[in-house]
Amino acid sequence: MVTGKLTIAIVAVATLFASCTYPLRKHESGIFVEPRVWDFGTVKRGETVTGKVILRNFTDTTFTVSVYSTCDCLEASLEAEEISPNTSITISLSYLGDAVKEHVSKSLFVKLNNSAERQLRVDVTGKVIPGEKPHLVALPNPIPIERSHGTSNFLEISNRGKEELAISQIRCYGCESNAMNLRLGSGEKAVIVVKLVPEWQGKRWLEIESNDPVTPLRKIAIIELP
Repeated sequence: MVTGKLTIAIVAVATLFASCTYPLRKHESGIFVEPRVWDFGTVKRGETVTGKVILRNFTDTTFTVSVYSTCDCLEASLEAEEISPNTSITISLSYLGDAVKEHVSKSLFVKLNNSAERQLRVDVTGKVIPGEKPHLVALPNPIPIERSHGTSNFLEISNRGKEELAISQIRCYGCESNAMNLRLGSGEKAVIVVKLVPEWQGKRWLEIESNDPVTPLRKIAIIELP
């Protein structure tokens, strides 16, 4: 009876030891980022949320590291541009809530170089809700202008934020506008006239410079129709 109990105890200890060492065995080799998904939670449009991931190197190779993302709204900075064997570095992240969405899906890529090139991916997810900051909306975008119906069209500019939208300058390239600057309160709209300049050669567009924290410089293309 004692021998039976001892055998059971040894098996139980061995099973426990194996389960404890399994995660370490995964880390014995390879280079990876953890966590692989950064869920920033909920952020208001126009506001910034920060976080971090860790790059771990469980190899005998030194890598140079660089990062890039799929969106200007997602930025990353490296603690170091090189990672040595059996070390880790922090990658700091920041995301600017750029558009109101129930489910945000962005990606950050970590590029590794030594004798060969490889890259790792971090998925970024969360939710963006309406915020207080100024929110410029300009429609239509692009602006179609038909020559057969004259050389102008209307552009509606609105503020979907709660704070005042201050448009400091409207610049035209190959066009003219009847407004140079605007101030719009929450929910307010303005309609401006955009007119073609006949002698212009090449592409035409309009730029709106404002205090919208997401797109302080909005470029709107003009499509000239026959």
